[in-house]
Amino acid sequence: MGNYENGNMDKALTGKRKNPLVDDIIDKPSLAEYLNQTEDTITVWQKEHGLPFISIGRQTFFSIKSIYKWLMEREQTLLPEKELKKEAEGNHRGEGSSEKFDPSLDANRLKRAETSSKSAQTG
Repeated sequence: MGNYENGNMDKALTGKRKNPLVDDIIDKPSLAEYLNQTEDTITVWQKEHGLPFISIGRQTFFSIKSIYKWLMEREQTLLPEKELKKEAEGNHRGEGSSEKFDPSLDANRLKRAETSSKSAQTG
């Protein structure tokens, strides 16, 4: 457990591990290094944001699968989903389309929002 240098973390994340049970479990320094954060930040995420962990005595471990799931649950877009849905409904009116709006398919709108957001911050 622990050191995931030289691409070992990538092997663990892609399922190319020698021992899936042991290789899925990492310690705090390894998690902090992989996420490019400090151990103090990892502790804050545990206490304030619900980062899942395994505590055995004074030792703390993390499941790579659980961390990945936790991170994906926090994935966001720049535009609120309601705004994207409202805009999509406006675009579909009169077209006779019965498709439901899927914000993940509207990559161009997201790119435009990122660009306008950046220009508004610099301008």
